Amino acid sequence: MSTIKIGGEIENFITEEDEKEEISAIKKYNPKLIIGCGSKILFNEGHIKGTFLKLGKKFTRIKVNNVELEAEAGILLKDLSETAYNYGLSGLEMICGVPATLGGAIAMNFGAFGAEIKDIVKKVMVIDLNGGSFWLENKEIGFRYRGSKILDNKLTVLRAVLELKKENKELILKKMKDNLKWRKEKQPNKPNFGSVFKNTKSGPAGLLIERAGLKGHSIGGAKIWENHANFIVNLGNAAFKDVIQLIELCRIKVKEIYNVDLELEVRIIE
Repeated sequence: MSTIKIGGEIENFITEEDEKEEISAIKKYNPKLIIGCGSKILFNEGHIKGTFLKLGKKFTRIKVNNVELEAEAGILLKDLSETAYNYGLSGLEMICGVPATLGGAIAMNFGAFGAEIKDIVKKVMVIDLNGGSFWLENKEIGFRYRGSKILDNKLTVLRAVLELKKENKELILKKMKDNLKWRKEKQPNKPNFGSVFKNTKSGPAGLLIERAGLKGHSIGGAKIWENHANFIVNLGNAAFKDVIQLIELCRIKVKEIYNVDLELEVRIIE
């Protein structure tokens, strides 16, 4: 259930295929977590208590109306960006190739190449802990760097309306290809969960970790990637404790040298 491929056994696991099922399950189970692609999650090993919901393959419907694109939370960012391209709509080039779903990307305000998803979100339908669903306009979502009120208030994204702009398809395709090339060259091909830490006011987290001398450092089966220090990769047999120890080592060293507190982008489930 996670892109870093570490974790134990979930006590109660349910896949939901549409909004009606999702609302019903949230009312009934009060789930511990809603899972898309699991690209920002580190699961502990052993028995993990609680109910977890995963968005199913049918939770991906999409509608296009002029420059507006309405999509359900379970759609892969890859598929979303390709749909926008097919309609000659620009604004989603930054997400192509990212192993995540729309719901998670909105909740954490995903960003890349100098843009953030908040820039194109018009409104979002969410569910609260009581199973009530309602729309939030962009200004009500409280977007910030790698966060939002959706996370703060434990809301779940059902669908979103994105406002894009018309563009020449060749220009859109070029941007997508350039971004995919960059990701292939700059990001690891071993299991990982993307950027480990949020960037800081003192500079990119990866640069601080690198200058602390930790690039390429490994513990057990986990390693701080030698090409970019804000990635931790699973070499094939990494344990939960290996990753946790690397995370803590980064935090301690960066605090010691730069007096900077590194903040996680990753959610840890124990």
